[in-house]
Amino acid sequence: MKAECVENGKMLDLPPHNTLLPKNFDILPENADLSAKPQLLQAYDEGELWFKKDDFFKKPKAFAKMRYYTNDCEFTKTVKAKVFVEMWTKCFTETLREFAYLADCASLNFNLGLSNNHLDF
Repeated sequence: MKAECVENGKMLDLPPHNTLLPKNFDILPENADLSAKPQLLQAYDEGELWFKKDDFFKKPKAFAKMRYYTNDCEFTKTVKAKVFVEMWTKCFTETLREFAYLADCASLNFNLGLSNNHLDF
């Protein structure tokens, strides 16, 4: 009857609006030309953009891969540099934790991997 809420400086709120969720779930009509083989839409110096329509499973999907090359802090040459990159990766992942949650709610995922001379995202 006389509920009280003690102010402790913490706030409860709704989660942020998830902009990763699609707004339109319409499936485009089948098109044999677009689903037969991938088509190159754009070629860049650093990469390419391809498109292939899925008329079999009828689910939208995308695959994007980014590769970062760096010679910062002697990336793979010293133990100190390897530890630095490992710590940077952990900090980067922690920074994107809230974004990763929104992506997971939209059935999207991503990862960050280390390789000999580059980072894959």
